[in-house]
Amino acid sequence: MKKHSLSAIAAAAALLFSVPLTAAADSVSIDGAVLSYSEVSGYDRLITGDITAAAAINGSPEHGAEISIPAVFEANDKKYITAELGDSAFMGYMDVLSITLPEGLQKVGSSVFAGCLSLESITIPSSVNSFGTNVFMSCTALKTADLGGDDSSLTVIPEGCFSSCTALEYVHIPDSVTAIGKEAFFGCSSLTQITIPSSVRYIGENAVGMKYDIRSGTVEPVDDFLIFGKTGSAANLYARSSGIEFLDLSVNEPGDVNRDGLVDSVDASAVLSEYALLATGESGTFTAAQRFLADINSDGEINSLDASDILIVYAERATSR
Repeated sequence: MKKHSLSAIAAAAALLFSVPLTAAADSVSIDGAVLSYSEVSGYDRLITGDITAAAAINGSPEHGAEISIPAVFEANDKKYITAELGDSAFMGYMDVLSITLPEGLQKVGSSVFAGCLSLESITIPSSVNSFGTNVFMSCTALKTADLGGDDSSLTVIPEGCFSSCTALEYVHIPDSVTAIGKEAFFGCSSLTQITIPSSVRYIGENAVGMKYDIRSGTVEPVDDFLIFGKTGSAANLYARSSGIEFLDLSVNEPGDVNRDGLVDSVDASAVLSEYALLATGESGTFTAAQRFLADINSDGEINSLDASDILIVYAERATSR
């Protein structure tokens, strides 16, 4: 594998020593927190009823462990709707555990939450249609990220968006997303599987399932990483070119351990053989995809119960023909 540029690593290290930066702005006190804001243009469609202007939130000079961004607020004789989070708005806020974002928010700027070392989870409102780069870079406590529901407006997960989020275990990518930028999830070493919808038509270099190995000085796949998606999709092509396992559950369902398109006694036998190895302390032989398919009861283990359940499925289908 080719050498990886150390620029991303250097940038991540720099965040550890950064201080929150905010643009010159007015301030408003809401629920015990002081939020810096500035008026922004280009959101005429949002200014309806008693809303008189749109605002960008640019930081919080006074806050607790939890920050809640209001959907609307009043200040200086105006009623604002929160349309944006400004670039670097909460960058380096190391004490913040959670941030609640309002429905109606449109844009999240670059590096908004970068270096928020205590942030544990994030849910992006479906109204958000634009992310900047490096939004969550080096949020090393972040475990879950939901990027929007069925009605999400988000189309691009930009470059470096979750880079170096080493604790990230789960991310939901909505069907609205069409592109995942370079190194968007680079160095997310705790993320071992991801579902990439068929709506995604472009995936940048080292975007998902890749990490920098300091011992070899090369970029390599995260151990046992698994991508779920549709055969022939951009996710399928990316997995193949990156040396990452790929699984299409419409082709190989749980229980189909040998991936021949059937759930039968051969699969049950393979599971029992793997279980015997694991029970004696030996290393198993299954790949990441096979382990997922073998754990048909989804209890996180491969054992005789899985083999039994596979045989039950096999018997039910055999008698229904």
